[in-house]
Amino acid sequence: MLAWYANAPLPLARLMLPIAAAVLLYGGLARGAEPAPRALAGVAACTLIEGSPDAIDPIRRARPFRAAFSALDRAGSAARANKAALGRFERALDRLMGQARRVFHPEDPAALDREAARAFLERYVFGRKAVLRIGEERFEPRPEIATAMALAACRAGEPGVAVRLARRLTGAQDAPLRSLAALLLLDMGRPAEAAELAGSLGEAGFLGPWVGAELTDDPAERRRLHALAARRVSTPDQRTAVAEQRRRHGLAP
Repeated sequence: MLAWYANAPLPLARLMLPIAAAVLLYGGLARGAEPAPRALAGVAACTLIEGSPDAIDPIRRARPFRAAFSALDRAGSAARANKAALGRFERALDRLMGQARRVFHPEDPAALDREAARAFLERYVFGRKAVLRIGEERFEPRPEIATAMALAACRAGEPGVAVRLARRLTGAQDAPLRSLAALLLLDMGRPAEAAELAGSLGEAGFLGPWVGAELTDDPAERRRLHALAARRVSTPDQRTAVAEQRRRHGLAP
């Protein structure tokens, strides 16, 4: 297989080497019994998710996930309907990863088809409606897809699924999902695991600074991050979260 990459055009070879070293089958997000989370922010963590694709985002019309987005839109806050929508996303992603495995990891390495590989990349990774990207070790869903999946999992009452999804992602653009995962872990009474994500939350948006203020032990840093989150409030739920954090930590308005 690696001989094929050596003979591929240089730009394609560079893009494909990380994939050649990885197992690309997605593998799903195993579920298990999860404790009912408490709402540290004073509101459901689902309401604080950032990065969901808006109604005109072309990724919503990408064929692999079109039906899943429609199901999520119809689900509202209903747990059972969101669980069904999550299942649609997972099945679509599993099919894509299965296709990737057949294309890039055929049983006979000599059967690797350069044109099929190029077509897969152009359609699903680099096209206008790309739904995947190349992560550090494998293909990953684009942030818009991952955020929609996390939203469905959160509303379905399966925060552990959202946490496992966020932990698998490797891009800087996934900081909002890691912030959500840290909040969910705090809500589930798992602060040590939440603290492991502290260095990867970033300070863009509202949730990263808000969660960072929860995780730091430095009073001055907590005040700074809290103030940063407060300046970025744009929804009533975010306003409630800021007020709750201020109350619990005795922070000045």
